[in-house]
Amino acid sequence: MITNSIRKTLFALAVWTVTAGGAAVALTAGAPAQAQQSLYHGVDTRFHIFKMDLYLTRLRSGAIDATGSIYQGNNRYSVKGSFAGSTLTAGVTYPIGFGAVTTTVLGTLTGGGVGQGVLAVATGLLPTGSGAFNALAFRLTPPATAIVTPPPALPPVPSDVRGTAGFGYTKVDLSLHFTPSGGVYRVSGQMTVHSIRPQIVTTVMQISGTYIPSSVPARFAISGAPAVAGNNPVLTGIFSGQTLNCQVTGIPSIGITSLYIAAK
Repeated sequence: MITNSIRKTLFALAVWTVTAGGAAVALTAGAPAQAQQSLYHGVDTRFHIFKMDLYLTRLRSGAIDATGSIYQGNNRYSVKGSFAGSTLTAGVTYPIGFGAVTTTVLGTLTGGGVGQGVLAVATGLLPTGSGAFNALAFRLTPPATAIVTPPPALPPVPSDVRGTAGFGYTKVDLSLHFTPSGGVYRVSGQMTVHSIRPQIVTTVMQISGTYIPSSVPARFAISGAPAVAGNNPVLTGIFSGQTLNCQVTGIPSIGITSLYIAAK
């Protein structure tokens, strides 16, 4: 009689090997049955919005596969490589244009073997938002020994800034609010464009985005601009002391192609 235990054993053998002239041939790309796997997780030491998950899987051959991802919001970059001794050697791939680019990922495990201690990981340059590329650094730990590192103190910026600029018969008022959130500032606000010639028109637009002090100038989204061809509104800003130096571009339908505003 074939028991459930025997069925499972036969199924595992059928999935993993087929005899071809006496040689065992692998039939699946997954980890072998009974493989030992450890999950490491952590956040970037500077940009705390970036996280990393890494699975270290000991294969039947004795080699250790390293597979995982670096992610933030909907952005996810795949990590693939190997681990030997106390060293991680891998690559991280991110999309760019119609293709993809792979950069290095290196790491060192201290404080124990696989499944213990801290895995310090450093990457090559990766996209971190607003057109910027930065190297990331992570302290990865298994869930049982996770180390929570509080985010560093944010450099102080004003909670609210306001600025005004004008050209021709047009006046532009900008007001922004900065709320600290982890290692970044969440930004909200409003921009009002008031023209009196050739006719009186007032356009109110909403501003939203994130200000990362270590990755500037910041790029903020503008919503509510006239939905006409040629408009592609963008607000960028960088603090100089207590003043946020801003540039508004991409709203030619109301006369704004490149407008500078000092908000404080």
